[in-house]
Amino acid sequence: MRRSVDYSPDARTDIVEIGAYFAERNPAVEERFNQAVSRTARMLADQPGLGKRCQFESPEYTDLRVRTIIGFRNYLIFFRSNPLTLTEVRIIHGARNYAEMFGEK
Repeated sequence: MRRSVDYSPDARTDIVEIGAYFAERNPAVEERFNQAVSRTARMLADQPGLGKRCQFESPEYTDLRVRTIIGFRNYLIFFRSNPLTLTEVRIIHGARNYAEMFGEK
């Protein structure tokens, strides 16, 4: 059975905000980014082990994995999966302090 892909509210906001940033500069890049997010999510739904386990201390995030977005190596997709669903938790630029965003000190 193929996993479905779900997006957390934060991930949806991330996609919209990053897309808006790209759209201001080049609308074609925005479309390419949105397609890359979908393609990466579908790949991870099929093979979640391709993502690296995160080492966050917070119990809320111990099951998170991370992977770069296909074609956008500076952008990271944080996700969790179970046998039925892959959930995108956040999409973040790699230069941001994402550890702090996940409750790390």
